[in-house]
Amino acid sequence: MEANTGEDVPRRRVIIIGLDGATLTLAGPWMDEGILPNLAYIREHGVCGPLASTILPISGPAWTSFMTGKNPGKHSIYDFMKRRAGSYERRVINAADIDGRTLWEITGDKGRRVCVVNVPVTFPPRPVNGVLISGMLTPSTRSEFTYPRELAEELEQRFGPYRLSVTGGTISPGKEDEFIADVEAVLNQREQTMLYLLSCEPYDLFVFVFFETDVMQHKFWGYQEHEDSPHRWAIRWCYQRVDRAIGRLLERLDDNTSLFVMSDHGGGALDGIVLLNRWLMDQGLLRLKEGAGMRFKRWLSRNNPILKGYDLLLKMGWGKMSGIVPRSLRLRVINAFVSLEDVDWAQTRAYSCGHFGQIFINLKGREPEGIVEPGAEYEALREEIIVGLYEIEDPESRERIVDRVYRREEIYHGPHLQEMPDLLLLMGGMRYVSSSDQLGWDSPSLFAPSIYGDTGTHRLHGLFMAMGKGIRQGEVLEEASIMDVAPTALYAMGLPVPQDMDGRVLTGIFEPAFLTTHPIEYDEEEEKEPTKGRQGFSAQDERLVEERLRSLGYLG
Repeated sequence: MEANTGEDVPRRRVIIIGLDGATLTLAGPWMDEGILPNLAYIREHGVCGPLASTILPISGPAWTSFMTGKNPGKHSIYDFMKRRAGSYERRVINAADIDGRTLWEITGDKGRRVCVVNVPVTFPPRPVNGVLISGMLTPSTRSEFTYPRELAEELEQRFGPYRLSVTGGTISPGKEDEFIADVEAVLNQREQTMLYLLSCEPYDLFVFVFFETDVMQHKFWGYQEHEDSPHRWAIRWCYQRVDRAIGRLLERLDDNTSLFVMSDHGGGALDGIVLLNRWLMDQGLLRLKEGAGMRFKRWLSRNNPILKGYDLLLKMGWGKMSGIVPRSLRLRVINAFVSLEDVDWAQTRAYSCGHFGQIFINLKGREPEGIVEPGAEYEALREEIIVGLYEIEDPESRERIVDRVYRREEIYHGPHLQEMPDLLLLMGGMRYVSSSDQLGWDSPSLFAPSIYGDTGTHRLHGLFMAMGKGIRQGEVLEEASIMDVAPTALYAMGLPVPQDMDGRVLTGIFEPAFLTTHPIEYDEEEEKEPTKGRQGFSAQDERLVEERLRSLGYLG
């Protein structure tokens, strides 16, 4: 806490700008070349370095670890989806699932004003001491997506209908310019909203996320690797557009405000999808139901006229015409016939649910129809699967692609450990991800292209930059975790750090003299229950969010 000197001491404030998916592999060279002058200015006058994401590096758990300072085993979010209690079905996560208080709730409890905009997993909005506009996973603007409620009307009056995201998650061939124009429209509104809210009052904590950097990397990573592509610089353009917005922000900083710039994970090329459930079938660990009904479903999957028409258009070279059957619809058609609903659970010992490499054991006492005994049988099966996973080879290079398989207790701890995937794996330097949507039961290969046409995906390290009061200049930051940002922000504001946070204050970014005159304080109070807002999604809201996640390629 600020020392009481008997004089009015200006409050120390923090602004956090999130660039979803931003990576130093791109931003670093572009800063060196002068292409990102405002980020370069922050690097020169502050600290900069990689920021380790969660394992796995998925926006849902990563942003939740940022906002709570805790690992997924404590806050309960490990993917965009969670299993429904007593079922094998999955549902979309929301803010009501987060176990623990957020950075802005902790700040507000100390009487400080907060403004939080566009952070994923903040819908439905919880009440805060200030304002909040929910981010990714917000169903629609017809939902109550702001706190207070009347803020939504105020924003619409000033800037037009509020944009939650780009209109579509897939790019039809020849429609790249339209997609980029839509991203620009969203970014323009984002910048206007940010500058307006900054002008409303001097918030003690201001958090604002630009999600479009990640969307562009998913869709355009492959373009930048081709010299003759007219859209080679699409991702660079997006970084430049956000850099310009940050420049407008820099004009408004004062001496008592620290600025953090961060991303939840990095980005890189996507080579393909590994059909983990198909692999589990090949190992005899997952089985599908038999019988006339199942045989009919398989026949429909192979002979559906929509799929046959789609494939015929591609074979005839009419790629643009194939846009009349969106990839997302093609996947829905497949899933309508053969999906995890068709698994014979009485004969299944393990299955995969998730987008990056998550395997669950069909554990007795936890899964509704579990058959694997806890204890020795469970551990032996996990070891068997681990050994087998390390044998998976790239179909072209014949190189083994599984870099690391983690048992959940190696990376998570806390009251929600039992909800976490039993095994988590990283593949091919993150160039491969998994898909539980595409079972691959009739695929000739374990590998498949992204059904959404994505050419980019996530990496384990994002970026972190900071400048401001007491922060070193021109320093390289090392060994920082996304869980460290919340305790560091609290310290920078002169507030105590809750002892139950897993993250630590990044003392290395501060001048030694500042640390001496401003010692870290810890909050020894017991963890308070977070203020509850509206609980969960309606059925319609959940369908809207799941469809948007699928169109963006985040569910396989």
